[in-house]
Amino acid sequence: TLIGMAISRINTLSPDQIHEEMVAARMEQHREFHSTHRLASGQIRNVAVYSGPVTRGGRVLLNSIIHDETEQVRLEKELRRSNAELEQFAYAASHDLREPLRMVGSFVGLLSRRYGPKLDDGGRELLAFAEDGAKRMDRMILDLLEYSRVGRFERPMRPWPLQELIGNALRMLSVTIGETNAVVTVQPDLPMVIVNLEEMVRAFTNLIGNAVKYHRKDISPLVSISAEI
Repeated sequence: TLIGMAISRINTLSPDQIHEEMVAARMEQHREFHSTHRLASGQIRNVAVYSGPVTRGGRVLLNSIIHDETEQVRLEKELRRSNAELEQFAYAASHDLREPLRMVGSFVGLLSRRYGPKLDDGGRELLAFAEDGAKRMDRMILDLLEYSRVGRFERPMRPWPLQELIGNALRMLSVTIGETNAVVTVQPDLPMVIVNLEEMVRAFTNLIGNAVKYHRKDISPLVSISAEI
């Protein structure tokens, strides 16, 4: 219990700091602060203190509600450590993945230049899909590499035709759609949206990909895409 203990024995701040906090709270200049408190057992706990003045019998007193946030502080520290490790892993993985992807893109480009003229329209279309897929994967890896370097950052957003974003996603899913005999219908004259291109295409790719992937084996999936304003 803390009953009977002086605030200077409970709060681990210096006496001057405690006085400043109490004056600010009494004048309603600062109603919340975070500190550490020492229990009667000697254990140190992280606390959030919410204080404000109350009048009792003509006297202005300071009323404080103390919330133990030790576990929250511990989890936040653990999350920051985990995020730092994840960002380091993302940097290493994205950096290492670019080299084999560049090799794949290089060989696909070589095949296209050397044998493209000899292929029929179907063959050239498959090569184009492979080239486009390699370029998109490289863009995604570069995004991951950039994210791992600077942490969370705001991606540029600008108006994009929704039809174009969905078209990009459908091109990435063309093989899966063909293998499942899926039928995807897209409402014409879709509106413009203000988004980040890469993130929105990725979102549509995931959504449409899941719709195509999870279906009964004896039924071809039907996917309808529309928008309401």
